[in-house]
Amino acid sequence: MTSCLPNFIYQWIDFVARDYSFVTKFQVGVTSQGRPIYGLSIANGVGTAQKKVIYVDALIHCREWITTATTIWTFKEMLTKSEYSSMLDDYDWYFIPMINIDGYVHTWNGNRLWRKTLSATATSSCTGVDGNRNWDVNWGGDGASPRPCDLTYHGPFPHSEPEVRHLSYFIMENKDQIQVLLSVHSYSQLLLYPYNYDLITIADNDVQLHNISKAVCEAMYAVHQKTYTYGRGAETIYVASGVTMDWAHEAANIPISYTYELRDTGEYGFLLPADQIIPNGEEFLAGLVVLVQEAQNPVASGYRPNEA
Repeated sequence: MTSCLPNFIYQWIDFVARDYSFVTKFQVGVTSQGRPIYGLSIANGVGTAQKKVIYVDALIHCREWITTATTIWTFKEMLTKSEYSSMLDDYDWYFIPMINIDGYVHTWNGNRLWRKTLSATATSSCTGVDGNRNWDVNWGGDGASPRPCDLTYHGPFPHSEPEVRHLSYFIMENKDQIQVLLSVHSYSQLLLYPYNYDLITIADNDVQLHNISKAVCEAMYAVHQKTYTYGRGAETIYVASGVTMDWAHEAANIPISYTYELRDTGEYGFLLPADQIIPNGEEFLAGLVVLVQEAQNPVASGYRPNEA
């Protein structure tokens, strides 16, 4: 039974693509074990022919179940409730709810806290690569391990993992349309922006990223009074090289790029109870409403001062 778990997500994708004429199912690629990675393209035809896109992905770390559950709940709300129709009018969307599908199956069948992919390692008996250390931006730098048995193993070379490689192709093919990229993780209640790979490099639109994240976190707090901390990734969580967000901003030139870390702050961690899916989704959606509004404001260039 558990070997069919991704089918529930596949079925949801099929249902949405069937029920909404402006939603299209697409395949990004396949995992190392051959499972398809599907996404949804949401384009309602309102607005300009070259409407900008917001890209959202989840579950590159397979133990972070809440990321897929929260983002699916969020898009369900956006599609079914008229109060969110402007979000679909202002932007088109790409949504990839499950990246590390092999690992997700493993978290059900073997190790609930498995993090990495399940690719074979030629030089070690240890399996898998940390997909969020495998991107070709400062690959192999601080915060990523060269040791195959470590949780943060960066892989034998950049984009060695098919999950990462196929996503990079897809993002690059659509980079001129994608204005916002959101990679959703858990846990810690954080909203991070570039750069994660060192404490020195600062994004050219640092002020814009700072201002948007401040507004988003305030909106998230207003829902259930859960505090989300925001800031440059290296300062706010830790230095980590080869992450999605940094690659999207630096290599694909996507101006607004964030990593979300959803609930909680450690009480349950990766084992967040199911009764927190909807409250977490309500926070995420409230922040997303504000992000859509703020992203349309003129770009504020320059750098903010370091803050205590």
